[in-house]
Amino acid sequence: AAPAITAGAFSRVLAFVAPKIVGGGSKAPTPMGDFGCDAMADAVPLKATDAKVYGRDVLITGYLPNAFAKGRLKRFVEGGWIDGKRDGFVDVGESSDDSERVDTFGENEVLADVEQCCADEAESNDNEKDDNASDEIRFYKSWDTYSALSNFSAHAVDIDGENWLTSESYYQAQKFDDSHPDGVEIKNAILKANSPEKASRIGRLKQRERPDLLKKDWNSIKIHVMDRVLRAKFTQHRSAQSLLLSTGQKRLVEDSPVDNVWGSGRNNDGKNLLGVALMKLRDELRTSIVKDFLVDELERLDDEDLAN
Repeated sequence: AAPAITAGAFSRVLAFVAPKIVGGGSKAPTPMGDFGCDAMADAVPLKATDAKVYGRDVLITGYLPNAFAKGRLKRFVEGGWIDGKRDGFVDVGESSDDSERVDTFGENEVLADVEQCCADEAESNDNEKDDNASDEIRFYKSWDTYSALSNFSAHAVDIDGENWLTSESYYQAQKFDDSHPDGVEIKNAILKANSPEKASRIGRLKQRERPDLLKKDWNSIKIHVMDRVLRAKFTQHRSAQSLLLSTGQKRLVEDSPVDNVWGSGRNNDGKNLLGVALMKLRDELRTSIVKDFLVDELERLDDEDLAN
């Protein structure tokens, strides 16, 4: 397990606590020795833990916090993108504002610990799914089949002559009043951020530190801002557009356990505004494509009639 965790292959941990007596004192080696836990007295504290009893055993599940991230996961937490690719897989709750999230900043204000990103992840037990589960598509993690629907996907957008690394970056920057020098400074910092996680961290932190710089009408315009950046993303990137259109008429759900506004929320009762915006855009794109086809076809027929 240690090499896999070190490589950043997974963040969720499942372990059975069996009725055994383990001896050897504080110097006894552990199966996690390669992970930095060299003695039985050492431990990695898991977050968002859950426990279930199976006979005489207890199954403990939990998530590794970013503070204990190793290998590629550690580099991702500390620095974003490597070799032109996103170095990691931790999504942080799409485009959340502080009032919409249930997470908090740590001592060093590291954005969205792994446990906060993955807290209360829904069990994929078919017996517990809704009857309409087959009619919806959930997205959240960067390894998901539909990860391109996430605002954290590696799809840059060009808007108003500026190139934004991701749609998340653009969204966060639009929160601030750029008529104020400090607002411009924040916007530029977000623009230069080398990962959507950094952009989100700056935006949310500054929103907390400098609420006076937040646009007065932000709550009323933020859905429009999201619609605009999504339209730019899915018209400027053919692969992302094809993926969105391939979802047919299925309900799209941003499966964030920490965002009750843009996502589904911890209890699956969130507003899912990102999913709603994507479904609206999907309908618009489909209508536009059909319209363009018909116009082209009519022009072709007119040209044929003229030739004849």
